[in-house]
Amino acid sequence: KDKLLFAFTLSCTIYTYKSEMDPAELRFLLTGGVSIAQSPEKTVPWHLQKLWDEMFRLSGLNNTFTGLLDDFKSGPDNWKHIYDSAEPHKEEIPEPWANKLFH
Repeated sequence: KDKLLFAFTLSCTIYTYKSEMDPAELRFLLTGGVSIAQSPEKTVPWHLQKLWDEMFRLSGLNNTFTGLLDDFKSGPDNWKHIYDSAEPHKEEIPEPWANKLFH
């Protein structure tokens, strides 16, 4: 367990040092982000408030995720299959996010 955590920490440090990982994104990954700003009203009934708040914070994190919440609000049905999936990490992410995040 400690070896895995050490390897993760070391890897993140190396990626951050090589500018291949944004330190703000790493902090968000580890903490879920912290914000004093109030998130907009949740407009998708099936989406949990905690996740809504995290998407709001992620959207304001940096240029990588700018517009994520707006895209989600304008087309929540494009994302519902991920939310409902037993294995969401294997689901396709809607465009333009799949291309933006993975290429």
